[in-house]
Amino acid sequence: MIQVEHLKKTYVGKKHALSRGLVDVSFTLPATGFVFVLGKSGSGKSTLLNLLGALDDKTDGKILIEGKDLDSFTAEELDSYRSSYCGFIFQDYQLIPELTVEENVSLALDIVSDLEDKESRVRAILEKVDLLGFENRYPSELSGGQRQRVSIARALVKNPRLVLCDEPTGNLDKKTAKAILGLLKEVSKDCLVFMVSHDERACFEYAERKIVLEEGLVIRDVVRDEAYKNEFRMEKGKAYLPSSKDLKPHEIQELNDGLSKGEIREIAQTGDGFSPFRVPDDLKPNPDVSFSKHRFEKKEKRKLSKTYALQGKVGSGVVAFLFSLLTVATILVQTLLSFDRNKIFFDNLDAEGQEIALVVNADEDNEVFLRMRNEQGETIKDHYEGKTYPVINFSPALCDTGNSDGVAAGKFINRSRLVTPRGLYASFLYGTAIVDDDYLRCRYGNENGDVEVLAGSLDDCRDGAKLIVTDFFADCVFDIQYPESKGKSYDAILGPQHPYSFTYLKYWGTFCGRVGAVIKTDYKKQFPGLFEAYEKVREAGYPQNELLAIEKMPEYEEYLRALTSGSINLAYSLNPNFLEDLLESFTEECSALPVEGTFFSVDPLPDQGDYYYSSGNFRLDSSLARGEIRLSAGNSAYQRVFGTFDYVGKKAYWIKTDGNQIDSSIVGSVPLEVVGTTPSTTSVGPEDFVAMATAIFHPYARLVPLTSNYEACLTAAMNDGLMALDGNRPVYQLVRKTVNLFGDIFRVLYYMLLTLLVAFFGFFSVKWVRERFHPIGIMKSLGASLADITGIFLSKNAVIGIASILLTAILSYPFLLLANSLIVNAYANFMGRNIVKIDIFYFHPDVFLFHFALIALTVLAFTFIPFLLVKRVSPAKIVNNKNE
Repeated sequence: MIQVEHLKKTYVGKKHALSRGLVDVSFTLPATGFVFVLGKSGSGKSTLLNLLGALDDKTDGKILIEGKDLDSFTAEELDSYRSSYCGFIFQDYQLIPELTVEENVSLALDIVSDLEDKESRVRAILEKVDLLGFENRYPSELSGGQRQRVSIARALVKNPRLVLCDEPTGNLDKKTAKAILGLLKEVSKDCLVFMVSHDERACFEYAERKIVLEEGLVIRDVVRDEAYKNEFRMEKGKAYLPSSKDLKPHEIQELNDGLSKGEIREIAQTGDGFSPFRVPDDLKPNPDVSFSKHRFEKKEKRKLSKTYALQGKVGSGVVAFLFSLLTVATILVQTLLSFDRNKIFFDNLDAEGQEIALVVNADEDNEVFLRMRNEQGETIKDHYEGKTYPVINFSPALCDTGNSDGVAAGKFINRSRLVTPRGLYASFLYGTAIVDDDYLRCRYGNENGDVEVLAGSLDDCRDGAKLIVTDFFADCVFDIQYPESKGKSYDAILGPQHPYSFTYLKYWGTFCGRVGAVIKTDYKKQFPGLFEAYEKVREAGYPQNELLAIEKMPEYEEYLRALTSGSINLAYSLNPNFLEDLLESFTEECSALPVEGTFFSVDPLPDQGDYYYSSGNFRLDSSLARGEIRLSAGNSAYQRVFGTFDYVGKKAYWIKTDGNQIDSSIVGSVPLEVVGTTPSTTSVGPEDFVAMATAIFHPYARLVPLTSNYEACLTAAMNDGLMALDGNRPVYQLVRKTVNLFGDIFRVLYYMLLTLLVAFFGFFSVKWVRERFHPIGIMKSLGASLADITGIFLSKNAVIGIASILLTAILSYPFLLLANSLIVNAYANFMGRNIVKIDIFYFHPDVFLFHFALIALTVLAFTFIPFLLVKRVSPAKIVNNKNE
């Protein structure tokens, strides 16, 4: 029993214009029968049907289902009402195109998962609508009449108490329409068939009750008399013609005979047999009807999920690929923003198994940690437990003087490329370690523990500023391609070094030192293929393509790592007082000092960035007193400071820093008075010369063995203010400066990418759901809950989300490599130097986990957000896409 009381429905159109679908409708429906609702287009027929089927919301009034107000139904009870109590037959069939005939019909039962006879019921109803044999066809393969029969089968298969029909015969031929109406007539014996139609003739022939609407009002509500017979008859000279029915041939003959014989004097029309409907006194709600919710059958739900998940696989693949590319780009920017020089330093060096050195920036607390590779590291750790060795940042620089007497100390040429006709050797050493015999034996000893001396004597290095250098150092000297160094023996670099020479202006000046011994390391055995290849290139006259080929050899990268880690380019001394002896004899041994880390300013202690850096040399001029300086004429750095090339009488401040790097912090300044100029190199007196040399060294450092926990050792050192003596340190500094300088831009770019990432998937997700409003509306009208529908269509987003995460994981590695290669090459070109293989972009677990979580949350959000929009839209609007 259904009761409709003062039902109203008003639509709000564009610009808030109001239109009335139903004005005031009231009637009561019994449990069975065939009810027709007639009226012109726009009279409110379909609106009434949608309200009875709970596919739309009313404006006012009541709909009582078995005595229970539809407004009081919970969401689950409304779903149950649509899935079990109602069966909807739409005018436009409303079949789901992705499902077969059998699946479309079975869908109505899938929503009620506790049915055990589902297959037999589907087969029985298909047989009843004459569709056996069409089970595996899709709607697109059927005629209009066949599709409508599928729609009817879907509505009737669940044995509903109420069948709502929206002009089901409107698009059918006469024969098919008659068959369908006959079927519905038969069904109406066991349930209530409520059919909207404009076909008066069909109503007269099949209806048991007729409700006529006009402009949203019921203007007629009549019921067929049980004794009514609509047939041709003649009584007492009067012929009665059936209503809305053609006469049969024999009836026509009978009528003509009666007229010709005069037996029929009058012809009348039989009435339609309808009389005003009155609610029977015994019509009462059925208290046994319940609206408990039945969940969607899990098996069929998974099947539907798979169907929609695999729909449009190519498009979904493109979306997942683009989504993952955006994610990778976001990760790359976040990785750059998360640049941590210390972590990258640890990761790169530890992964490559390199020896590394760390030096603190403090006057008397400097420490150097050397990591020894493989079994050597364990041997040194065990043998020297508790021992420490001083290390200073002093190294004999390398150059050829052009003098016939031999090779002088000077800085080795600064090459932009390592592999050139000038050689295959480094242009620097990594300081001087003050060690003992045990250390040298353990580090460079042969099988018997003896250190092989190639030139000089170890005993000659136990006093004074005499150095023990390796065969690598000596070969660096002889690799300079000038006649004076060609064919020399290792003995040529022993003894006092000659004063600085200006023969080759490309060489910057440096301090001098004494080489007392050359020891054997057999370093070439570590890289046999590399040096063999270079000798062949040397003999061939240095073809450019062969030089470039050397840089692509795997051994070349290992060689670079050995150079930048300090494993083959350290000098040593056996004199515990080496530093003191070096400084004491400094003015006697040296004539020039490298001042690449020296700054000048017009202010005693300028703010960071308000001074000018001058690379060049300080030469010793014994005629100058303490605090006096002669500047090189025409030096542009000094000219920027003073604003003129006329420096004499001006004050220049030598700025002290906590290190000898350009970006070191300023800790003080020393005033110097400009008393004159020199043609080239700046000059200072002996006292300032020694003071500057002392300041640019890192004295009092100690060489200590590695503890058992390498990373903990390095971390503790870095926390104590240690900095890396690593060949890539300038690169780390430049990256850090880049991040600091452009950090805000990178952050804006990151948030833009995040926004684009979310917006891209949001657009796709909303578009995907909008394009499927039709099947969503059909499922909702059949009684599927929003949660079930969301679960079915969630699969698409879930598949794309999983594919995006997998693609992101797969693409991240090559893109990290590519980004790292591009930025390293860019920095290499900018800095004009070779850069050992380093990882600036690397795997940040937290960054990846965050972005994977972001993908998951985005997928989840844009699965449910569109369905929140769907929730606000009535199924009637989704299915019919019209308001009436």
